[in-house]
Amino acid sequence: METAAVADRKDLIRRLKYDLLGLPPTVEETEDFVNDTRKDAYRRLVDQYLSSEQYGVRWGRHWLDVARYADSNGLDENLAFGNAWQYRDWVVNSFNSDKPYGDFVVEQIAGDLLPDADRSAITATGFLVLGAKVLAEPDREKLEMDTIDEQLDTTGKVFLGMTFGCVRCHDHKFDPITQADYYGLAAIFKSTQTFGDTNTGAIKHWNEHVFATAEDLESMKEVEDRIAALKKSATDFRNRAYGDLRQKVRSQAVDYLVAATSVELDMSLNDVEEIAAAKGLHPRVLHHCRKHLQFHPNDPVFAPWHALSGDKHAEQVEALYRERFRKAVDFDPKAPKKDSEVELADGDDFDVGLYHSALMDNSGFLAVPPKPDFAFDASTYQEYGRLMEEARLYESAAPDVDSVMSVKDGEIVPELAIHIRGNHRNLGPAVKTDVPEVMRFAAGKLPLSDQGSGRLALARWLTSGENPLTARVQVNRIWGWHFGTGLVQTPENFGVLGDRASHPRLLDWLAAEFVENEWSTKKLQRMIVLSSTYQQSSSSQASSLAQEQDPGNRWLWKFPMRRLEAEQLRDAILAVSGKLDVTLGGKTVPLRNRQFVFNHTSVDHTKYDSVRRAIYLPVIRNNLYTAFEQFDFPDPTTPTGHRSVTTVAPQALLLMNSPLVIEASDQLARQLTAKSESESSRIESAFLRILGRKPDATESAAASKLIQQVSDGSSSSSVVAWSVLCQSLLAANEFIYIQ
Repeated sequence: METAAVADRKDLIRRLKYDLLGLPPTVEETEDFVNDTRKDAYRRLVDQYLSSEQYGVRWGRHWLDVARYADSNGLDENLAFGNAWQYRDWVVNSFNSDKPYGDFVVEQIAGDLLPDADRSAITATGFLVLGAKVLAEPDREKLEMDTIDEQLDTTGKVFLGMTFGCVRCHDHKFDPITQADYYGLAAIFKSTQTFGDTNTGAIKHWNEHVFATAEDLESMKEVEDRIAALKKSATDFRNRAYGDLRQKVRSQAVDYLVAATSVELDMSLNDVEEIAAAKGLHPRVLHHCRKHLQFHPNDPVFAPWHALSGDKHAEQVEALYRERFRKAVDFDPKAPKKDSEVELADGDDFDVGLYHSALMDNSGFLAVPPKPDFAFDASTYQEYGRLMEEARLYESAAPDVDSVMSVKDGEIVPELAIHIRGNHRNLGPAVKTDVPEVMRFAAGKLPLSDQGSGRLALARWLTSGENPLTARVQVNRIWGWHFGTGLVQTPENFGVLGDRASHPRLLDWLAAEFVENEWSTKKLQRMIVLSSTYQQSSSSQASSLAQEQDPGNRWLWKFPMRRLEAEQLRDAILAVSGKLDVTLGGKTVPLRNRQFVFNHTSVDHTKYDSVRRAIYLPVIRNNLYTAFEQFDFPDPTTPTGHRSVTTVAPQALLLMNSPLVIEASDQLARQLTAKSESESSRIESAFLRILGRKPDATESAAASKLIQQVSDGSSSSSVVAWSVLCQSLLAANEFIYIQ
C-alpha cells in the first residue's frame, strides 16, 4: 500500500508544536524551520520542544484526563478540592523531568510507603483521592466500599486496560476476572485510608497529609473562627427573618383563609399575587394555602372552610375562624386534653389544640417557602445575600492549611469477604490479598510482606518488566495522543469487548522499547515523532488502492487530520493574539479547601477569564467551563484516554459569540492597525499569525473586500473591520484543524 509523501515543513512544525507543547508556532519559528537547511533540522526541533517547560503542561493535561482530575468533588456535596492543584503540578513537573513511567506509577499508588517518601511522593497519591464521592452517605461502610470500587475501577482502566468495576457484584461476563479476584485487590484499598477523621456535619472529609507546623495550625484557628462568625451572622439573620415572617403569617391566618376563597385552583402565581397584594399577604404562602386546603378537605380544621368556600361566603369564613385562631394563639400545647375543648360565644365547641397545631405547623397551610429568594422581600433578601457574600468572599480568599490530598495505610485487612451481589451486608467467603489469578502467570503472585496494606507491592507488580499490560496500555495511549487514535482504539479496555490492535507487533515492540529505555516517555515520543509515519502528509492524494482498502486510514497510510482539543484551541486563540500567560504552577481554583462550590443561590462563582494555559483553569464537576464542554472536554469523573470528537452547530456559534474569541480578535486588530503598513501587508500579517502562511491572491482580495464593506473610513470602524477579519480566520477550519 502506497503511503503519503512527507508533509510540508509548515504543516510539520505546526503539527509537532501542537502535539508536544499544545501551542501554535510563531511566525518566526516557522520561517526559521522552513529555511533551516541542516539535515538534522527536524531532529533539533523535536529536541527543542521536548526540553521546553510547556511540554509538561501539554502532556500533563493528557494524564489529567486519565486521572479523572477535577478541582471539586461533584455529586451530592460539591466541595472544592482546594489542594488538587498540587497533584496537577506534580504531574506537570513529572513529565518535564521525564520521570520514568515506572516511578510515576509507583508514586501514585504508594508514594507514601516508599522508604524515602517526601512531599512529592506523598502528593502523588492524590491520584487515589481524586475520584467523586458521595460525601454525605450516612452508611460509612458503604461509602468506603463505593470509594474502593471507584479506586479499583480506575486503577484497572488506567494501568492495566481492564474493567474491574462490574466484578464487585458478579464475575466478569467477558473477561477472566472473578469476584474472588476483585475482593483480593479490594483488600488492598480496604487497608488504605482515603477518608480523614474530620467532617462538616454529615459530610465526611477526604484524607489529607498535613505539613503545617503546630504554630501554623494555631494561627489558622483565627481564620476558621472568623469564617465561622461570618457564616453564623448570615445564618442568624436568615433564621430571624424566617421567624419574623412566620410570626407575621400566623397573625394573618384568618386573612389567608378568607383570601383563599377568591383563589381558583388553576390560577397562576401572577394572578394570586394580585389578590395577595390587595390584602397585604405573601403570594407564595397564599398560593400554597389554597393548594393545602384542596388536599385536606376532611381535616377537622379546614372542613368548615370547604362548606363555606366562595367569594360570597368570605365574611362567614372570617367570622368562623377569627375567634378560633385567637384562642389557638394563646393555647398551651402541654395543657391536659380536656382543656382542648373550648366553647365559643355562640355556643359551638371546638378542639383548640387542633387549631393550635395547624397554626404552628411549619409545613402546614401557612408554610413559608424554604428558599430565601422565594420567602423574603427584596430588602431582606438583599441583606441576607450581602452577609452570605461577605462570608463567601472571605472564605474564598482565606489561606489553606499546608496539606496535600493523599492516602495512607489504615487498619490492615489481610483478607476481605466477597460481597454477594456487591452488598456489604451480605458476605461470602473471605479472599486473601492478591492480584487476579489470570495475571499471575506473567508477573507472579503479589509479593506481599507481613506488614502494610499491599499498595507498594501492587505498585511494584504493576511496573514489573514481566507485567505484559502496564507498558502496552501506556504506549497505546501515547501513540493515540500523537495520531488521534491508539493502536488499540479502546485505551481503557484491552479485554474481550475492547478493540483489537491494528498493529499488534508494533505495539509489542514499542512496549518492549519503552521498558528497555527505562520507561522514558520522552525517548518513546522522540522515536514516534521522528518516524516516517508521523512525518507523512495528511493529504489524500495517495494511490487509489490505499483509499479503497483503508478509507478510514486505520493502517496510517497518511497522517490523520485532527481537530484541536478544547485546551489547544483556547490557548492558541490567546497565543496568536499575544495575550497568553505561560507561567507554570500554583493554585488557580478561587475556592478554599472544602468550601462549597455553589453559594446559597446555587450559583458557581468560578471564573474562566484567566489568560494562563488552559490546564490552570478550574475543572468544576457538575458545571464545566462552557467552551470546554462544547469542544468535547472529557467527563472528569472517569478515566479518559481518548476524547470523543463531535461536530455540532453550537461550536461555530461559540466561535462567533464567545468573549474570548471577540477580545482576541480585537487585540489582533489593534496590533495590526497600529502598524503603519499597507492594507495588503496587514492582511498578510493576519494570515501568517493565525494560519501560519501567506494568503493567495483570491484570499487577499476577499479579505480586502470584507474590510472595505465593514469599515466606513473612521479609525474606530477600521479596527472593527480588522477584528471581523481576524475572527473569521480564528473560526476557519484551517486554524482549528491540524494537518
